[in-house]
Amino acid sequence: MSNLLKRCGFVLGFIASLQLPAFGSSDLQRISTRAHNLLCTGQYQSAIQTLNTGIAQHPKVAELYSARASCYSVLGKHAEALKDINRAIGLEPRNALYYGNRASLLFANGKIEQAILDYDKAIKMKPEWAPGRYYSRGNAILALKGKDSGDLLPDFNNALKISANYYSINAAMSRGDYFNSYLFRAKYHHFKVNYKAAISDYKSALSLEPKSAEALVGLGFCCLHEKNYESALSSFTRAIDIAPKTSNYAQLAFAGRAEASLALSHVDIAKVDVDRCDVAHPQTSYVSARLMNAAGDKDAALEQYPRFVAAARSMLLKNERSHNWYDIELEERIKTATSEIELNGEKK
Repeated sequence: MSNLLKRCGFVLGFIASLQLPAFGSSDLQRISTRAHNLLCTGQYQSAIQTLNTGIAQHPKVAELYSARASCYSVLGKHAEALKDINRAIGLEPRNALYYGNRASLLFANGKIEQAILDYDKAIKMKPEWAPGRYYSRGNAILALKGKDSGDLLPDFNNALKISANYYSINAAMSRGDYFNSYLFRAKYHHFKVNYKAAISDYKSALSLEPKSAEALVGLGFCCLHEKNYESALSSFTRAIDIAPKTSNYAQLAFAGRAEASLALSHVDIAKVDVDRCDVAHPQTSYVSARLMNAAGDKDAALEQYPRFVAAARSMLLKNERSHNWYDIELEERIKTATSEIELNGEKK
């Protein structure tokens, strides 16, 4: 039977999956059981050593290579992981699990076109099996093509349909995929500027994983767009309480909460959050300029807006092969900043 390990960091990491069935050989069964137990407790180096022994004794067992690939991926040894998953595919070319795992590894290493091809193969082999293949493919296409990606909603809907079915059967085992199905569809709606649908999906994701800083930050920005500033404040505050203060999510949450505070005319509160922001982050420049405007220092704001526009455009350029909902947030703020520059520049 298949055993799914927890996701070891996403954004776009390799989903470490392990498929070690009951073997006829007692020796191989002992090795696979020990490797599985080590993997489940995060002892990846020890698991690799156990799997090395198993592979030396049983070099034709694909599951052992797949398991070792998972360990290598978690440890950041992507070349070794790719070599092992390729070996597993060579031994079992009709195993959808291995293509899905290789796709995740390729995506994490920026080889998005190749990743999409592998997701296609995995889905074609077992279309009703793994929801993660659908939302990962949708996310990969979005990252690669951005606004030219076409309609990806069927992939996200399929992921949600399959994961909902699994969740009704075994909630504990399938909670992660159910959460991700809502989260990825929320981010897709967010990117498509469908804020009401995004808010609904972010909330559904948070009902499954209340401490997801990523979902809370996304929800906060969507609430800003819908002018629901109190809800935005609440979402950003919860994200700040959860995320490490130097993380990107915390920085976005501080900046977002400052925007919500300014919208509610809480200038002093906004200033406290701006002071907590990383000065190098484009969002900080934008909120700082808004704060200067609110304080009546329009000349200083007029000097700050161009800095934000330059930094934001630079970030968008770097994101050309990793499009996401924050692109939309930057583009919206570039429009606002450009309008302010043109308007106040003419007045001067």
